[in-house]
Amino acid sequence: MTNYQTDIINEIKSRLTGLTTFKLVGEYPEDNHKFGTQYPVAFVVDEAETFSSRAGNILVSEYDISIFISCNDRIKRVELISDLQARVITAILTGDNLSGLAGTVDLVSIEKGEYSNQLEKFDVGYNESKTNRRINFKIGVCNYAY
Repeated sequence: MTNYQTDIINEIKSRLTGLTTFKLVGEYPEDNHKFGTQYPVAFVVDEAETFSSRAGNILVSEYDISIFISCNDRIKRVELISDLQARVITAILTGDNLSGLAGTVDLVSIEKGEYSNQLEKFDVGYNESKTNRRINFKIGVCNYAY
């Protein structure tokens, strides 16, 4: 089996950095210590991984990868976070399946959360000072099982 996941995550981080919208692009949890007062931020979160077998020793891997975004603007908060969300989605879905690294790239859902006075750094939701969302993708890769 080949490890495509590292290259896929690096490609996603590269695309997010290329937007020049985010003051910090990182990977969760490796870069958590960098998340301080710089906004807006985007973190790539490596989630679940599922597999299915096909004929000819083909193994289809599906990676659940999320993009966590956070901004701290109070004026036009919904407009700003929605614009960031749209830019992220466009950056990930544009082109030839993450520069040919993936067989499929599907947008699955967007988590918006609820209002919370005690919104922690990586909680999804919003309060007077910040808005956090999570954009969930499923990325498929064909691999040889052995």
